[in-house]
Amino acid sequence: MMDIIKIFSVTTIAFIVSMLLTPLWTSVLYKFKLGKNIRNNGDTPQYSAMHEKKRGTPTMGGVLIWGTTLLLLFGFSWLSQLFPNSFFQYLDFLSRFETWLPAAALGAAALVGLVDDIWDIRKFGKHGIGIRFRSKLLMYAAIALVGSLWFFFKLDWDIIRVPLVGT
Repeated sequence: MMDIIKIFSVTTIAFIVSMLLTPLWTSVLYKFKLGKNIRNNGDTPQYSAMHEKKRGTPTMGGVLIWGTTLLLLFGFSWLSQLFPNSFFQYLDFLSRFETWLPAAALGAAALVGLVDDIWDIRKFGKHGIGIRFRSKLLMYAAIALVGSLWFFFKLDWDIIRVPLVGT
């Protein structure tokens, strides 16, 4: 029961923090014109016409999602060390055996998304649309491979269990 309360507490705090930061982040995105670019080439005229209204829509919303998650992850850990035997100790969920790998995977995947958004805004990459899909897919696969190798070699896991199917 206490784990459920902890999960809902952290989830509620994350929701409130992200909702409070959304207007600030959106104003920063508009101020620096960090908006979506739409491909405007002759190959896809219908696509360009349909998505023209999206031009200038702020991008990089993922920063708010992973930023809030990592902020709370490391923030609660820091506060629990600063104030031992407090409520922050209860909310600290940073652990070498349970959260370092997911946090590292989240950070690495977030970095790929951030670079892709920046390249899209600055019109880098082939056709000025950011990182190509194939390249992103390979980067995400490399992140997954590193994670799976970590499970295999460091944590000595050598089986995969699929829910409702088994091993």
